Amino acid sequence: PDMLFVSVDLSGSGKSTIGADEKHPLDIMITGFSDQILRFIAERGDQNQLQYVEHIDEAKDLNKKDDRQDTYEASPWWRWLDTLGHEDEIPRYPNIVSGESWRSVRVFISSTFLDMHGERDILTRIVFPELKERAKQRKINIFEVDLRWGVTEEESQHGKSIELCLSEVERCKPYFVGILGNRYGWAPQEYEVPDHHRFQWLKNYPKGRSITELEIHLAALSDPSSASATFFYFRDNSFSSSIPENYKKSFEDEDEDAREKMEDLKQRIRDSYLPCQEYSCEFGMSDGKPAAVYLNEFAERVFNDLWGAIDAEYPSQLAPDNELMCERSYHQAFVQTLTNNFVGRKEMLDQMQRHIDGTRSQLLVITGKAGEGKSALLATFAKTLADKDDRTFVLAHFIGASPGS
Repeated sequence: PDMLFVSVDLSGSGKSTIGADEKHPLDIMITGFSDQILRFIAERGDQNQLQYVEHIDEAKDLNKKDDRQDTYEASPWWRWLDTLGHEDEIPRYPNIVSGESWRSVRVFISSTFLDMHGERDILTRIVFPELKERAKQRKINIFEVDLRWGVTEEESQHGKSIELCLSEVERCKPYFVGILGNRYGWAPQEYEVPDHHRFQWLKNYPKGRSITELEIHLAALSDPSSASATFFYFRDNSFSSSIPENYKKSFEDEDEDAREKMEDLKQRIRDSYLPCQEYSCEFGMSDGKPAAVYLNEFAERVFNDLWGAIDAEYPSQLAPDNELMCERSYHQAFVQTLTNNFVGRKEMLDQMQRHIDGTRSQLLVITGKAGEGKSALLATFAKTLADKDDRTFVLAHFIGASPGS
């Protein structure tokens, strides 16, 4: 009621827009428009009115204390802060950087190398990245063990190839993917392994068997009842008809003894009643190497089988009951991913720690080009700091780690 109100009628009708019973001394009715009208409004809106607006809170007693109790519900964050204790107590903060511990799943990929580049490539490039992304929502880290680059068939004749392969199979149990075609693979005449109880079974195992067969026996055939997450995939025999003659020796054994051993191995797998499927594909080239192509059906089967086994062992848990905890879980997952394989940069971490121990009122900015590891460095430091002392509250927030960040 104490504000200047100017009604400008541009219709030309001359009728007032304010009724006679509603008029106030500061209500101005004007018909038409000109520079003089603007000057008139400016003159009426003098300094006194500006001061009135600036002190409207005093004039209208807007700062008067309201004795009524607040009825809104505080967020979980503020309710948690209220529980930290009295001023004379040293607060202890929960570690919200690391969160709950993560679980790990290791999956061993077993096959001969030379003829299975296509299958191994589609697993490592498509299937496992998708499995890892889905498993992160349940705080599960998935690691595929593909020894194709660490042990070739030529190199396996030297060193500790058998020990390495079998040790990895043991670590991955019960997760095992066996892929078989028509190539038996290199078979050592003697099994050179340490004199350890884990390898005692090799003393009585038939000599001259391929490393692939030894892996399959240890993972599944020695005790099928414990192979709850073991899956086998046989390449359809029709694949052979699509192989050019100059590439056949890379995909098929010329030795009759090797062919018989391969058929015997496949039959033992079928007789074990473990999950076993055939898949179709065609010959082609992958990254300049002869390989099987058109493997979408194969990839889908492996994904569904492995995820089914993981889902059975680690069923989905209830989502966090509030938005704050749900948001925090995304950032905890991000920290876990970045810190898993972080190594080095001790000098930088020490420098950051010295800054924290010194003047805490000053900001420390970490800069660098994209991909140089800024996020990994900060995640590692935040996790180390939170794990080190529960009297220090650490809030790690990463842009892009969650849908709302």
